[in-house]
Amino acid sequence: MMTIKYQLPARPTFPDDEWTKLVCRIGQGHACCRYLTMNPAGWSCEKHGNLKFHLDQRVATNIMTAQGDNCEGLKAR
Repeated sequence: MMTIKYQLPARPTFPDDEWTKLVCRIGQGHACCRYLTMNPAGWSCEKHGNLKFHLDQRVATNIMTAQGDNCEGLKAR
């Protein structure tokens, strides 16, 4: 059995396209990170931001698809 190892991209300050695909798992249903958001400035991480409580509540009540918690968190924009 062959094991495939993935090299994670360098940790960005804010999520970038590569990070959202490999770590945030955008487009992968429940596996997608609940804290990934988009605003006019680009991708944002709300794990330590103002929306964290609301996103956690939505996951707790099962009213959003993205339910992952995939890393330590990046900065919110």
